Amino acid sequence: MRTLLFVFAVAATVAGPSAADHRTVLRRAVAALVANQRPDGGFGYRSDGMSFADATAWAMLSVAGRYPPAWARARAFLLRCRRGRAFSAFPGDPDPSWMTAPVALALLGQDPRDEAGLAAVRWLLDEDLAYAEPARLAPGWPWTPGCAPWVEPTSITALCLGLVGRGREKRVRQGLEMVRLNEAKGGGWSLYETRPYPYHTALVVLAHLAAGQPSEPAVFQRGREALVRTLVPPSSGRPRSPLDLASGALALAAVRDPRASVALDALVGAVRPDGSFGGALETAFAVLAFSQALDDRPLFSARRTP
Repeated sequence: MRTLLFVFAVAATVAGPSAADHRTVLRRAVAALVANQRPDGGFGYRSDGMSFADATAWAMLSVAGRYPPAWARARAFLLRCRRGRAFSAFPGDPDPSWMTAPVALALLGQDPRDEAGLAAVRWLLDEDLAYAEPARLAPGWPWTPGCAPWVEPTSITALCLGLVGRGREKRVRQGLEMVRLNEAKGGGWSLYETRPYPYHTALVVLAHLAAGQPSEPAVFQRGREALVRTLVPPSSGRPRSPLDLASGALALAAVRDPRASVALDALVGAVRPDGSFGGALETAFAVLAFSQALDDRPLFSARRTP
């Protein structure tokens, strides 16, 4: 397998898309995001679907500094989702949820003093509690407050808190320890299955990186190897989704793994005629991946790289 991956990497370097091609894809993807912004200012999982807070938050991170009017309209949409210090999935939803984490990152990424973003961080740390059973707290974060913790919301929350400078919090450390205990055999993570998936594995690698926990070198190594194994399936396997490729490429680029080029080149092949990669979530992660690899407004700075 290692020989096969080496061949893929060399082939991508010799004959794959160039950095200039990647920059073109990046520009088109950002433009596609802006073109698909919903009339309410939000972004959806589908270009013709309703807006959701998490898709809007990741899109905001992608257009920040590039299209200020689109960012401002998206922020106005998110404020309509605010429920106390937290945020719900959409304006009509009364319940706060895990989507508060990417919203906090989107707001504080643009302005570290954003009042709504700072309040959201406090809610995530103080009020968004997980329970193993009634009256017994559990490490990690749930989809909605008071429920059991899961790998995905815990990784997303640790990632977002880490990127806004709260990665050393006790809850973040305990949450990532819970995530590590749920590692699949041989490395990698999934939502609830025993086999790893690129998206969830990428989130875990990114969460550890953002939280400043390279003290777990085995986690990084197994996670990186699991990403490469699952991103480059056998020729008889189905192509990976744009979200898998984009999140995997972002994680590999963030840890400066040269094999990120394999996922990036595969992602180039998944671009749609309008420049998008599907809905706002896939397109936003693709923008973040190319931005990281090209050092063009990267989500992770060099000092965060272990």
